[in-house]
Amino acid sequence: MGLRSWVRGLLGRPAPRRRVRGSYDAAQNGTDANHWAWVDALNANAANSPDVRKVLRERARYEADNNGYCGGLIEKLGNDLVGRCPRVQVTIPGVARDVTRGIERAFQQWARQVGLGAKLRLLDNMAVRDGEGFAILTKNPALDPYGVQLDLKLYETDQVETPFFQYADREAFSGGRLDAFGNVAEWHFLKVHPGSDVWAANYLDYDRIPAADVVHWYKPRRAGQLRGVPEIMSSLSLYGYIRRYTLATIGTAETAANISGVLKSNLPPDREGGGPQWETMEDIPTPRGALLTLPEGWDATGFRSEQPVTGYGDFKKEALAEAGAPVGAPRNIATGSSADYNYSSGRLDHGIYQRGVGVRRGDLTDRVLDKVFREWLDEAALIPGLIPDGLPVRALWTWGWYFDGFASLDPAKDAQTDKLRLETRTTTLAAIYAERGEDWEDALEQLALEERRAAELGLAKKAVKARRRRRESAYAA
Repeated sequence: MGLRSWVRGLLGRPAPRRRVRGSYDAAQNGTDANHWAWVDALNANAANSPDVRKVLRERARYEADNNGYCGGLIEKLGNDLVGRCPRVQVTIPGVARDVTRGIERAFQQWARQVGLGAKLRLLDNMAVRDGEGFAILTKNPALDPYGVQLDLKLYETDQVETPFFQYADREAFSGGRLDAFGNVAEWHFLKVHPGSDVWAANYLDYDRIPAADVVHWYKPRRAGQLRGVPEIMSSLSLYGYIRRYTLATIGTAETAANISGVLKSNLPPDREGGGPQWETMEDIPTPRGALLTLPEGWDATGFRSEQPVTGYGDFKKEALAEAGAPVGAPRNIATGSSADYNYSSGRLDHGIYQRGVGVRRGDLTDRVLDKVFREWLDEAALIPGLIPDGLPVRALWTWGWYFDGFASLDPAKDAQTDKLRLETRTTTLAAIYAERGEDWEDALEQLALEERRAAELGLAKKAVKARRRRRESAYAA
């Protein structure tokens, strides 16, 4: 017992407990700290500087152009997100459905005219591969001269930069400026792409475009982030490893295939009568179908190829599974194959992936589609007869978007589930058709049209009689 403890005992005071200090392995500076040798304390915009973004997008583009898995995944993500083209459904209180459907059809006609679906897919491809995609809502006189001339002009992120950026300006950032509330007020578009042949003579020319006229599609990773980085950024090294391993495997297999066999001898090189002598690694051509005789002391063996090794396929599967994780793609989406899946596993992975696509569609609706539709309404209101007069104010309008549905993995089971949910009133026709990317009103009207046409042709009565005969046969059995 120490002196202090003995004195505290005399005074009746308990000894203080020792302070326990918690520690974290990841916060230590041992040998494992080399994993974090390149960490920094930069904010989102400083970390994603123009130079860093340039290197990342160029490497991502190269990988997408030279790796089928990488390029295919980017293409699949855009196709699943956008589909053919999202369709709008408008609701206006106190207005007949025929009027709102006329507005919807006019928008869909314009969307087909400008290729909206293809532009949205390319916009998403740029976000995944380059980090972000830009589009300017502009006027295109080449469109219908009597209709809406609104168009989306797409730009690569390389072209959205500020020449001679002022780092001391607190409201400036690379490619634009902020307002007093921290919102993007304007974007700076170079008039010539930095990668073009004539950029050197025009590198100072740029346009200031109000943010209200710009569509900026990217996935922010940190608070306050204003510019995007490739969504496949953390997978680039994995795709590089796969390509290197594949090339090495093919090179080794080709070398082995080109070598028919190996001649070896245990005789000393200077032994008399040892037969012919050959230099090391010398090629000896042999005729096809010939018999082979060898001098005494020489042996000929076939060359055995060891490629591809057993673990080559497993390596590719695991690497591709990890490469798809940053964009929410399971292994069968990243590889394009479900050969190793059973039905339950495939359904589970597709369900998780489709939920992620649904979240991304919600962001696309809020940040891109609604903005485009509002701009289209403003332009359409200037075209006589396109938007009826006397409608309620725009603030009372509501609208939603329908995307292409995903293919059913078990149509029969899904149909039974939909029937049960309708009977128990746990869903609606609108919700079921929306999952398929269809308008329930259009579907019901089409069904009614088909039934009327069948009745006109006398097919309805035949169908009823056929059902009655099948029912009677079943009862008799």
